[in-house]
Amino acid sequence: VVLCSVQGKTIKTSHGMHITPEYDLSVLRTADMVIVPFWPSPDIVPEPQLTEALREAAQHNATIVGLCLGAYALAYSGLLDARNASTHWLYESDFQSRFPNTHLDMNALYVVDDNIITSAGTGAGMDCCLYLVRELYGSNIANQIA
Repeated sequence: VVLCSVQGKTIKTSHGMHITPEYDLSVLRTADMVIVPFWPSPDIVPEPQLTEALREAAQHNATIVGLCLGAYALAYSGLLDARNASTHWLYESDFQSRFPNTHLDMNALYVVDDNIITSAGTGAGMDCCLYLVRELYGSNIANQIA
């Protein structure tokens, strides 16, 4: 597990905490899984370096996960075109107006569409992550974590 950002820039959380990643986006070239754990606002379009890195990782069959509003980063990257997805319920109409080619399933806690996975709200992100643990390590480990 590694934390990365565009050019390795420090990330400021919504609670004012600063996180300094060890890596830039080049690590996505060899990643087996990429998780976008949040996105600050639907109005923020990802930097081109991020959208390119996400597309490249997806083309190499990495599992790409967008938790909660992280689905926006995936959609802006074109990774949700003609796919099934989910995002936070509060942003359903906004998401559909911005990305009409994405089929939103707002009744699902998380949606798996080939190597692209998205989750609904923040709490649903935990269900999504337990799904990932179950897929990678089996039900016994996922149940112990739950």
